[in-house]
Formats: sequence, structure tokens, C-alpha cells
Amino acid sequence: MTEARRQIRVNGKKTAPPHELWEASSHNYLMHIMNETGGDGRMIRDEVLHPSMLKHLGSVSGKKVFDAGCGDGIIGRELTKQGAQVIGGDFVFDFASVAHTGSPPLSTIVSDVARLPIADESFDKLVSNLVLMWAPDIENSVKEFARILKHGARAAISITHPMVNLGEFDSSDKNHPKLILSESLQEGTYLKMINQTNGPYLYYQRPPATYVNTFTKNGFKLVEGSGYEDVFFSDDFLKKHPQYIRHKMFPLFLILSFDKV
Repeated sequence: MTEARRQIRVNGKKTAPPHELWEASSHNYLMHIMNETGGDGRMIRDEVLHPSMLKHLGSVSGKKVFDAGCGDGIIGRELTKQGAQVIGGDFVFDFASVAHTGSPPLSTIVSDVARLPIADESFDKLVSNLVLMWAPDIENSVKEFARILKHGARAAISITHPMVNLGEFDSSDKNHPKLILSESLQEGTYLKMINQTNGPYLYYQRPPATYVNTFTKNGFKLVEGSGYEDVFFSDDFLKKHPQYIRHKMFPLFLILSFDKV
């Protein structure tokens, strides 16, 4: 039985494995990310996260790219428009189906990122966007990334920032917002809602060092000088969307980029 299928306990209580939780709420999740029902949706992805992710991934024209945990395929379609040949993989059938039927459509596979039905050294680049914090088996996921990538290939990953994800905002003073941590920054497993109707999902809290060390011990090196980025809202973004002023002093995402050695 794989790790993703084992019975899991959170705070002493049994919960369904990750795959079942995502399948049960896949429709609500797609509504959230495609129709902005959670209040952020495409706006933050398009204006904040994706430009930084594309910068870390570098030029993709003529390259074969694997989108690990492709979701609805949004970043894979952006890469396709830049001239990449993209294949997306997700362990939720509904997500892979939406990615495959979008415009432009992606070639997709339904698979756990920790066990990919892909030949060795098949891809020039890999992107994994807001995926690995939901993945129970990060060790084997990274090993699979290394296996399917060619020598010298670039991998860019993003996660919700470990600090902000575990806190609650006090915005009573908009000029000096406070983040109150409600969970530990150490490794742990939590049930998280994305919005009031979306989830819960199993969230695997890991400090940044766990991600960096897992990649570097499994055949990758951090891109020198630019491979680690705490992603903040820009001043321009906050002028357009002042409701997010509470995030001004805190990073929302963490992006890491590695090259296969």
C-alpha cells in the first residue's frame, strides 16, 4: 500500500488518504481556482505567482516540460503559448480532464507525482506549482523528478509560504498588520480548508530546509544566486488591490529552482 493510500491520523483522529479527499472536493476546488470563489483565484496566480515561476523556469521555447500536479492546467497552457511541449500529470482525474480539454489543451496523465509512468530522462524542464505541500511522499516525488529529467534540466517549484500558511492576520492597524502564528513551523500534518466549502485536505507542513535538502540529496543543486525567492505582493499590486494590504510585510509564496546535476 502506498503512503498516499494508508490510513492517516491527524490529531489522533483517522482521516481519509489524500487522493480520496481531493477527489471528494475536486469540483469545489476547480470552482475556486477557475471562478475566484475564494476571493483570490486567478488574479493572484496571474499577477503574482506565475510571472515569478516563469522567470525561474527560464526559456521554454522548443523544450519538453512536465507539469507535476497540473491541476486545471493554467501554468501548462502559459508554457505552451511560449512554445513548450507540455505534458501535465495529476492524481485527480477531474483535474487532468479539465487540463486536457482547456484551450490550448494539454496532454495529460493521471498519476501520483511520486510514481510517474514516464521514461527516464524524458524532459528538459519541470514545473510543480503549489503542489508539494499537499504531497505526502516528498522523497519519492523528488526522486521521480530527478529520474524523468535530463542532465542539466531545470526544475521550478512553488509552495504556499510555510510562515504565512500557518498564521492568522490581525489587520486592525492597516499600516502595521500582524501575523499571529497558530501552528508550529516544524514538520507536521494538518487538515486545511482552502475556503469554507473547499476541503479539508491534508497539508504537510515542512520548513524550507526540508525542501532544499530533499532536492539537493537527490541529484539537484539550487540555482546559484536566484534559486530561492520569498514572493511578496508588489507595491503596484497592492495599489490595484488594497484589500491585500495585510500581506504587505509577509511572503505569500516560496519559489525554489534547481538544476539536475
